[in-house]
Amino acid sequence: MTPSSITQHKTVPIAKSITTIGKGYPDKLVIFEIAASPYWYCRYFTQNKIIKRSTKTKSKAEAIKFAIKFYEDILLRERNLLPLSSSPSFERCAGAMLLEQQNLIERGDRNKKLNVNDRQMLNADMLPYFRGFDIKNITYGHVSNYLNTISSRNLRPETLKKHTILIHKILTYAQREGLVDRVPTMPKIKLQDSPRGWFQSDEYRHLRKVTVEAIKDKVVVRSHQITDEMRFLITFMVNSFLRPSDVKSLRHRNVQIVNKEQKYLRIQPETSKTVNTPIVTMEDAVGIYKDLLSFHKKSGN
Repeated sequence: MTPSSITQHKTVPIAKSITTIGKGYPDKLVIFEIAASPYWYCRYFTQNKIIKRSTKTKSKAEAIKFAIKFYEDILLRERNLLPLSSSPSFERCAGAMLLEQQNLIERGDRNKKLNVNDRQMLNADMLPYFRGFDIKNITYGHVSNYLNTISSRNLRPETLKKHTILIHKILTYAQREGLVDRVPTMPKIKLQDSPRGWFQSDEYRHLRKVTVEAIKDKVVVRSHQITDEMRFLITFMVNSFLRPSDVKSLRHRNVQIVNKEQKYLRIQPETSKTVNTPIVTMEDAVGIYKDLLSFHKKSGN
């Protein structure tokens, strides 16, 4: 066998370039490079066949965006090549609903994580179960049986509730498009009442007292010495109502001091667990924030 006979063909994907799209997308959806073209290609394996397209771009980031759109289009066409108005499958309606949500996300009307979370539920459980179902034929019984199937994994009631919410969104989309006459009632799921813990007034005062003592004693926790910064953090969070995850990503550019008839901070986090809307703090947060600025200035940070 001559060396030329074993040379990789120019249209075969370059192995080191093969890249999956990431969290929320199937591993069968990839982008890759080939020797025969300067452009990235995308590929998806479905229904025992490979679908491949050129992205017409040399940019990897743009190629990933193309692959996502490519995948969404496949979701709409898969298993039912009739127009969406004629006996649409659950799977195609789910894909159309995701596209609608993506438009809302791009306009800033929905959280960026919304489609990621919905795709995970769809790909992992929902589409395998409802694949091929005519959207018009789905009833309360089908949804109930689906919940019984996935609950065998001892899922929490809160997780089961998320599944019913997603199914309801897809069916509501179908109703809004005139594809179904009515949305079936969703099974009721009893949620456990587990409110988040909070500090009573005396507990909060005790926390502040112990923090001051820890600062004086130079207590070290997980290789970090407790300083005034921790005291500022505790009081700032109480007076600003921020979540720990929001504080973690907070920048000074996100904070605006409002000093009018009422004094407060207007905080616009970069991202938020829910809808990203400005936060208005208590008045005491203004002084705490100024003290925090002074602390960092003295520390040279």
